[in-house]
Amino acid sequence: MNEMTEEGIVSVMSDHQAASSSPDCPQCPQHILTGAEAAVSYAQFCEAFGFSVGPSGARALLLFYELWGPSGTLVQRGQASNCLAQGQHPEPLLFDHQGYLSSVLEVCEEVSYIMLYCNYTPCQECCQTMASFLLRYPWMRLDVLFSQLYHTAPSQPYSLDNQTGLRSLAALWPRLTLSPISGAAWGHLLRCFVRDVPPSALQFPLLPERVEADRVNAIQISDITGIGPAFLDLPLRTDTEHVERTHTPQALTLLPPPHLTTSMCISTPHPRPPGRLVEIVWEVEREVRTAVSQSQHRDSKRRRRSRRK
Repeated sequence: MNEMTEEGIVSVMSDHQAASSSPDCPQCPQHILTGAEAAVSYAQFCEAFGFSVGPSGARALLLFYELWGPSGTLVQRGQASNCLAQGQHPEPLLFDHQGYLSSVLEVCEEVSYIMLYCNYTPCQECCQTMASFLLRYPWMRLDVLFSQLYHTAPSQPYSLDNQTGLRSLAALWPRLTLSPISGAAWGHLLRCFVRDVPPSALQFPLLPERVEADRVNAIQISDITGIGPAFLDLPLRTDTEHVERTHTPQALTLLPPPHLTTSMCISTPHPRPPGRLVEIVWEVEREVRTAVSQSQHRDSKRRRRSRRK
């Protein structure tokens, strides 16, 4: 079995950058960086990922990845960013049939598990590229964690196409999962991929705005795909905690991941992202049922008052 040596990394990076660079992009050919070079500044991380107060609406597309071996050994950490000149998102740079990961697998056969931390969910075309990658490498597992949804709201362009793409990815469970970045996963990102992090940023709990954004992400990805996130690390709400509802209550339905509703048993030595499996699902579902019941009760009272008038 081939191992990923420093010489191998340099060779793969040199070949891939030479083939994918564009003179019209200021970042080319540095769209894929590995090791210590993959770390970004704290300010860049906050702007791209919406840390620590919630969605930022950033235009830049940025993701971090971890490649793991079957025994749980870390093979490589890195980052990928979008190319403005070619209009290319970071996912194809990694997962295309001529992308970086295919080049890595030619010199390193021990990679069997990929963790992806994205500032946005993949668009439809990127979803297709990632699905094709898993078809080419049937032994590979991929877990995708994200901080913001990419153009999935009804008012945004290609929202239906992007939702369809996310559903096609979710259908690849259990080889692929989609979950929001939450809880301890934020600390993992800060420690492994961000430089010059202020000590206060590593203190928990997270700000309420970020926690609520992660909770909404979990509900929305569940609503789009019909499958709940596999990993979620959120604090339980108290019964007295006020919650602002910005969407129709009936639309907020967080489904459990398949492994909580089937007898399928998956045994894997791969590392798991920080956080617990989503016991939180049931708590959120209770909140949704309560919100729907209260809304129906208010509507009923208004109808009775209007009839008396």
